[in-house]
Amino acid sequence: EAHVSAWLEHAHIVPIYDYGTIEGISFIVMRLLTGGSLQDRIDYSLESGRDLPTNGEIIEVLRQLAGALDYAHNFDVIHRDIKPSNVMFDSVAAAFLVDFGVARMLEQSTGRLTRTGMAVGTAPYMAPEQFLNETPTAGVDQYAMGVMTFALLTGEVPYQASNLPALANMHVHEPIP
Repeated sequence: EAHVSAWLEHAHIVPIYDYGTIEGISFIVMRLLTGGSLQDRIDYSLESGRDLPTNGEIIEVLRQLAGALDYAHNFDVIHRDIKPSNVMFDSVAAAFLVDFGVARMLEQSTGRLTRTGMAVGTAPYMAPEQFLNETPTAGVDQYAMGVMTFALLTGEVPYQASNLPALANMHVHEPIP
C-alpha cells in the first residue's frame, strides 16, 4: 500500500509520511483520521434508527472521492477495493480514500496490469469484470462508487446472497436494481 499511496498527493487521498521495515516488522506512518469511516456512519444510522446521510452530504463525499479517484486513475492506479470502510474522515468531515493495499499500477507502455491474478476486492462492491478475472480498468472503481452510492441511499448493497458464487452471478448477470 505504502509505495503506491506515498506518491499520490491529493487532498482526498490519505497522505503517507513514511513507511518501511524495522527488525522485520513493516510500518506505515500516515495522517491520523479521527472522524471514523463511512461504514461507521452507515452502521450508526442503521443501528440508532437515525436517517442515513442527506443527499447533500452524500454528494459532497462522492465529489471528494471522485476527485481522488480521477487523480489516481490519471496515474494509472486503480484502487480495486472502493467501499465505505475504505473512506475515512478527518475532524472536519473531509473524506479520504484509504487502503491502496490491492491497488495495482498499470504499465504505461502496454496498458496492462503489472501483475495478473485472482479477483481482488470486497465482493459486494466488486464489478462484474473482477468476478470474471478480467483485467481491471478504472471502471471497477466507478462501479464500486455506484454500489457505495446505492448503500448510502438505501442502507444496503444492491445485491445480497448467502454465498460468493451466487453473489458473483448476480453482479455479472442480474439487472442493476
